[in-house]
Amino acid sequence: MNLSTLLPGKSGRNIGSTLVTQGLSWAITLAVTLFLPAYLGEKNLGVLTLAGAFAGLLSVFVGFGTSTVLVREIAQAPERATALLRTAVVLRSLMGLIVLTLGTAATFILGYTGEVRLVILLALITTIAGQTAESLAAVLRGLEEFPKQNVASLVEKIVLSVLTVALIFARAPLWSFVAVYLPVTLIGAALSWRAVRQVLPVTLMKATTEGAADRDRANDVALPASRGELRSLALAGLPFLSAMLFVSIYGDGSSALLMSKLSTLESIGWFGLAKRFAGAAQMIPVAVAGAMLPILTRLYHAGNRTDYAQAVRRMVTLLLVCAAPVALTLIIFPEALLRLLRYPVGFAGSIPVLRLMGCVIVLWFLQQGVGTALIAAGKQAVFAKVTGIAALLAFPVCGVCIWAGERFLQNGAFGAIAADAVLEAFLLIHYARALLPELASPPVARHDAVLQTRHDTPLSPSKLKEAI
Repeated sequence: MNLSTLLPGKSGRNIGSTLVTQGLSWAITLAVTLFLPAYLGEKNLGVLTLAGAFAGLLSVFVGFGTSTVLVREIAQAPERATALLRTAVVLRSLMGLIVLTLGTAATFILGYTGEVRLVILLALITTIAGQTAESLAAVLRGLEEFPKQNVASLVEKIVLSVLTVALIFARAPLWSFVAVYLPVTLIGAALSWRAVRQVLPVTLMKATTEGAADRDRANDVALPASRGELRSLALAGLPFLSAMLFVSIYGDGSSALLMSKLSTLESIGWFGLAKRFAGAAQMIPVAVAGAMLPILTRLYHAGNRTDYAQAVRRMVTLLLVCAAPVALTLIIFPEALLRLLRYPVGFAGSIPVLRLMGCVIVLWFLQQGVGTALIAAGKQAVFAKVTGIAALLAFPVCGVCIWAGERFLQNGAFGAIAADAVLEAFLLIHYARALLPELASPPVARHDAVLQTRHDTPLSPSKLKEAI
């Protein structure tokens, strides 16, 4: 299947750039996975996984669902990019201080030991810094400057991997493997900021030629963010906050936290290993969805439902193609994978967990694609309702599954991944039911010039036939 035929024009270049970056990132992550779990052992890997889950769960409130808002708003009105960026950074900085305070208190309330508490606090600090810097990446995605964003992301991965391997050979303590994320985040933020500074002057120059209202917005970018702007951005992010909270709760948040009480650190280590193998692959649908969101939004709101439906189908096909090799490897060859990486015998309990994770990956890829198409169609209310229900179900479903896995299989990690499968299926079914009417809708008559004024090449039926 030819990507340039499947997704022509700028969309194909964006997706291609993103997939190349994610492929390299996954290879780099696997290189680190070759050394890190074997060095740490299943218990220390469990502590690292617990810290990441704890910080990830709370840091959702730092981003507050505003990344998707930034992408959508900037895709429709690029001249607002600077003002939105300024407001997002201020909002995330304020929320970061609140989250850090609450997170520190929670480590004492939950009774974690000194080393575990230190690792969690470092994870909180680095994750909050990353969430704040992510505003820059969201602006680049909204402006469809994916190659620039991908370069910054790839440099981050390379630097992090090199430093992590260096720490392993230096026999560094556990906490250092979390602290290393902070300088890496600053490097990525500096690269993203440089790219944003290169792009924004051009955007503002275009805005000044489009009317007095746009000129006023362009001239207003130096003003500090007002309370009204902060409130508006926060409210706009609420529908997406529920989705991010769900992902955090059912993905690592509730699983690792519940396993720390219902299971063992070894099980958390097996769970963490499965997440490490699948984690980089799971970023592929996130990256593809991020690249397609502004394109699908533009097609849908321009009234071109035929091209919108075709783009959605091609995106889903592409995601399935990407998911297949990863899923099949985890389902069929988990023992060979562990032998190849020379992991200690203590990781044998992760074999059934890896097999089940292969099935979950397919559901995750499909859910991300269908959910993105739903957001692009302006169905945030449906999206928020479904993800909100799933978030409410996450803790009880994860708790029951982890308890059952530990009770009957002596493997709480298997139960945690089984809960992932149940919740992913729930999301996919309800997203698809809401999206199908949009894919079947007749196109709204609009002049082709509406789309010609945009960056993307219109999607033609002939090119769809060639792709098939």
